Amino acid sequence: MALITIAVRDTGIGLSAVDIAKLFQPFSQADESTSRRFGGTGLGLFLSRKLAVALGGDVSLSTNDSDKGCTFTFSLVAGLPSTLGRKTASARILDDESHALEGKRILLAEDALDNQLLVATILANHGATVEIAQNGQIAVKKAFEEHYDIILMDLQMPLMDGYQATRILRAKGYSKPIVALTAHAMGSERLKTREAGCDFHLTKPINPQELIHIIEHFTNR
Repeated sequence: MALITIAVRDTGIGLSAVDIAKLFQPFSQADESTSRRFGGTGLGLFLSRKLAVALGGDVSLSTNDSDKGCTFTFSLVAGLPSTLGRKTASARILDDESHALEGKRILLAEDALDNQLLVATILANHGATVEIAQNGQIAVKKAFEEHYDIILMDLQMPLMDGYQATRILRAKGYSKPIVALTAHAMGSERLKTREAGCDFHLTKPINPQELIHIIEHFTNR
């Protein structure tokens, strides 16, 4: 086993003590105007730490320099299996699952790069072809220009959010499945996405198995 550590340094304005205290809290951003200007829900570092911990590591703030930026350290534990060359029953099951979305074309409307990478990787690993739309305007344009089996629609995006994009698509007769992706799990939010025209409501952090199951369900009907 080996501990792998990666340091990432930004060139921002640094963080205050108050900002540092809420860094890894869900739905929290240092500057509340960020979500209004660029989208996002304040889940990036929270999800990054959960993923790192699941891999036996962590994410932490290493340095913080006023007016110069911050350095974050990501670590994980990696190792090689002792049965190289032999596939276990679990491995054979994973091989079968990796083709679950073979031939499916999926449009992912998502503005956050980390979520784009995470969801697109999950889908590609199961055989799907994924295209990205950074906001609702692009999603609407792509939906009518290309063929997709399903759209995964983030709800909080700049320029045009997922609610508006879905309403426009449905008003223009778009009939393919649209699944909402959101950090909000309240019943009222689920009703809101259904009224906008979404077929289903998936909450973040995304559960990969649930995501694949839902896509299979709506694209194989």
